[in-house]
Amino acid sequence: MKIPPAAAKLRRLMHCAQLVQSHALSFFLLSGPDLLLGMESDPHQRNLVGLIESLPQVAREGIRLRQYGQEVIRLLGDRSVHPAWAVPGGVREPLSPDQRDWIAAGLPEALATAQKPSGWGTRRWSG
Repeated sequence: MKIPPAAAKLRRLMHCAQLVQSHALSFFLLSGPDLLLGMESDPHQRNLVGLIESLPQVAREGIRLRQYGQEVIRLLGDRSVHPAWAVPGGVREPLSPDQRDWIAAGLPEALATAQKPSGWGTRRWSG
């Protein structure tokens, strides 16, 4: 059974949204405190709360990037965790014009966050 081109693109969009939210979680919330604050920083501050206190804009952008990925997943699959949306032969529902417009409107911010240089203005790294 051949998947229609539109369904294949929507499946790819869902997969990309999953990558965005997963990588944002991994980098900003799990690895970010170590990478951005530095392994030599106080272990009691080297966590998400410490990242928020030290680099609030970076933390905010990471949370928003993850939120964007989760929302794209929710828009496509009706829920952000384990959506049962891809079905044999395609997808369960098409993308509505309103959903398409919402996704497109969020892309510039998401892309800008994802393309920030590794230094990110932190104390430890110089970008």
